[in-house]
Amino acid sequence: MKKLVLVLILICGLSLAGCKKDAQVNDFIKEYASIIDQVSEKLDEGDFDAARKIFDDRKENLRSKWEKIKYARSWQIGKETLNKMNTYPAEHIDRLVKAANDAIKKNPADEEKIKDLVNDITNTVRR
Repeated sequence: MKKLVLVLILICGLSLAGCKKDAQVNDFIKEYASIIDQVSEKLDEGDFDAARKIFDDRKENLRSKWEKIKYARSWQIGKETLNKMNTYPAEHIDRLVKAANDAIKKNPADEEKIKDLVNDITNTVRR
């Protein structure tokens, strides 16, 4: 009986150890930052169609990565990675919003197109 309990505890411990999601979180953050940076750059250049294309081409990959981590618990993620997850996306969204606001000021006729793009990006990674 004691051996059975020990084996069960060992199996549970190993299964919990295998639940770390740091690599998946870092992969998501890298993809998210890359998309935001590229879209922001295209918005700065005034190339709204290229910005939309960048996002549309990579949206499903980003969504797939988000789905793998969006319900991760803090015990599944290392402290450093959790800190990144809580700060990096907000920093990048701030850059996107600034680029979008600047683009709208320069091109008021494209305001709806720009707002739709920003909304699509933010809605892709909601819980």
